[in-house]
Amino acid sequence: MVNAPGSLRDDMRSQRSFLDARSPAYARLAVTAKRAYLWRTLAERHLQTNEPARAVAWLWPARIATASKPARPLELFDVGSSAGLNLIGDQLPPMWERQDGEQLDVALTVPMTRRIGFDLRPLDVLHEEDARWLKACVWPGEREREARLELAIRAFRSLQSAPDAPTVHLARAGEVPSLLPHGDDGLLALVCQTIVRDYLPQSEWETYRTGLQSWLLSRPPGSAMWVELEVNEQARQGGPPVALTVHVRGARGLCSFGLAQCEPHPRRLDVDVAAVSALRAALDA
Repeated sequence: MVNAPGSLRDDMRSQRSFLDARSPAYARLAVTAKRAYLWRTLAERHLQTNEPARAVAWLWPARIATASKPARPLELFDVGSSAGLNLIGDQLPPMWERQDGEQLDVALTVPMTRRIGFDLRPLDVLHEEDARWLKACVWPGEREREARLELAIRAFRSLQSAPDAPTVHLARAGEVPSLLPHGDDGLLALVCQTIVRDYLPQSEWETYRTGLQSWLLSRPPGSAMWVELEVNEQARQGGPPVALTVHVRGARGLCSFGLAQCEPHPRRLDVDVAAVSALRAALDA
């Protein structure tokens, strides 16, 4: 709960002895109009995501891309990263499975050189107030998500002294392509975004999309990936509403592969085996 300022905070503390924190009376007290700090927080704070399970958007494609070159270093860029918790998905226990119940093979041991997030309103879980905001935005009763979030916050904080410590930078989506590494640096560069497209103005989305396509073409074939985890309206009619799509530069230009469908808080992925095989072939070529 957000702390109330001044005398109102004291009033609430004095009443906690006889008001259960889960009671309707306590809830009414918590949202009284006198609590200017609470209402200002609700009006001014934003959140892109607090779901670290979306890290599968890069963990799985990275595993596919490095299967034949497990020692190849990876530099990761997450667009619309909020507090950057998806950047440390490899520090969490594997939690994803295929539609047949088998565990999804994800990249948990790939050497990392950089973990960089970009967000228009970045949060910093090194600050307890931002961490509390992330927790407050978990839906009531979602105990499993709460546990994942707590684990991700601890993992993010524990990596701060590592050479590949995750960082989040203030940037618009349309600015991101100009901030990415170009040329051949011998690394695998992976850019991902998770349910960001529909929050952007159409003009900025086009700038971002065309910029990333140009970026892929500036890299040697197989050295870069752009991964989208975005709402798929067609899939919504007959299955999970989110599509995981990978774009790469192949031997003959840009190629796109729809690898799977899943839910916005992904744990189970309906995998397109043929698309996975085609992506592997394109990367090998």
